[in-house]
Amino acid sequence: MALAEALHYVQDRCVPSPAENNRLHRRIEDGASRLHDLLERIQVDLLKPVGRRELRKLLREQPVAKDARRAIICDALYTYAVLYAVLANPLKAPEHLLEKAAKVRRTFTGWRLVVCVVLALASVIAYTLLALALLSANVYLLGVVGCPCQLSTPR
Repeated sequence: MALAEALHYVQDRCVPSPAENNRLHRRIEDGASRLHDLLERIQVDLLKPVGRRELRKLLREQPVAKDARRAIICDALYTYAVLYAVLANPLKAPEHLLEKAAKVRRTFTGWRLVVCVVLALASVIAYTLLALALLSANVYLLGVVGCPCQLSTPR
């Protein structure tokens, strides 16, 4: 019941408050009831699915519609955002990404995995040895120029 009440509240915010302008409120709600099948005829770009924290910010910036068509579109957009934030599992990756991950897992097994790990370790070791050599040779080459702790030469 709480989700239904929250959705009703979000949808009500798409229409101007009757306390502010009762005539405009009534006109938009009447027009929206006549345009009930509007979403079947037009394409609506749904809001990018967001998490709960981003949803709060989105709802604070929610616009008020000036006509029935915009009220229905606003209603659909924000209802979708709320339902996604509440019901979607953010820990489950989209299906196309799961398929790509499975393909990568199949590709990097056996000798390919060993080669990749050895190359990664070799590059880390090579970088570390290079950094140590530069550090021991000359601190200036590491970009410490301008550091307040740099030793100054006496004049």
